[in-house]
Amino acid sequence: MSQSLIRIGVTGSGFMGRTHVEAARRAPGAEIVAVAGGRRAPGLADDYGIDCVETVEELIRRDDVDAIISSTPHHCHCLLYTSDAADDTPCVDLGGRRII
Repeated sequence: MSQSLIRIGVTGSGFMGRTHVEAARRAPGAEIVAVAGGRRAPGLADDYGIDCVETVEELIRRDDVDAIISSTPHHCHCLLYTSDAADDTPCVDLGGRRII
């Protein structure tokens, strides 16, 4: 049975962003393609050979991103849920919250 490749984008570039990138990189069938957010994003992108984009909206709109891991501080998560770009993104709706 062939496994599909899931292409992942990551928001946040601090400790948890790096942790999620490393974990996903080791997961069979997953490929990290881009990171957005934080002053450390360019360095994280360079370390893993992935793209660095300036905004979460740009990450959401990429054609090569199938899933997004939110690694931003908790108080920043609501920005993802209310992003204009998220309106056209497949997500899970939990009682009015859009989980990307």
